[in-house]
Amino acid sequence: MPELLRLNLQFFADDVDTNNEDSQGTDRTGSDQETDVKTFTQDEMNAVISKRLKQEQKRIREEIDKEYKKKAMSEEERKQAELKEALQVAEEYKQRARMAELKDTAASTLRSSNIPSVFADYLLGEDEEKTLGNVSQFKDAWEKELNKAVKGRLAKETPEKHEKTEENNKDNKLTSAFNDAFNI
Repeated sequence: MPELLRLNLQFFADDVDTNNEDSQGTDRTGSDQETDVKTFTQDEMNAVISKRLKQEQKRIREEIDKEYKKKAMSEEERKQAELKEALQVAEEYKQRARMAELKDTAASTLRSSNIPSVFADYLLGEDEEKTLGNVSQFKDAWEKELNKAVKGRLAKETPEKHEKTEENNKDNKLTSAFNDAFNI
């Protein structure tokens, strides 16, 4: 998607009010106006437009060359080229399916180890063996860091004993009355 150009339209107004007051009479200072407006010089705009035009021209030229080559081919050559393209597309889909399968393997292995499966994308390897190796290394690092964090939190001051509250006293009185009644 092309980058949008943000312009300050007030710049183009003919009669600009010099005291910067809007229709309600309140003063508009810089804090009310947008401060993140990106401005471009004419040279910058020309450079961006030129770059996009070159990219588009290159893409169109490649499409034209491809069509010209197809027309110059014999029927059999054209069919072979189409078959080659179809095989490339099929190979791309096959590779995507393989990567999805590896991601599922990594995610299920992580879930079985009680590790969030959102990390599966980062652990993908070239094949299943490499992926499982990455998962194993990550699991070891995860457990090490988790244990370090738990020990760090447990190493802090232990809470002081809480004083007996009225509710605890009531429970103790009730228990002692029960024990006295049944001679325990």
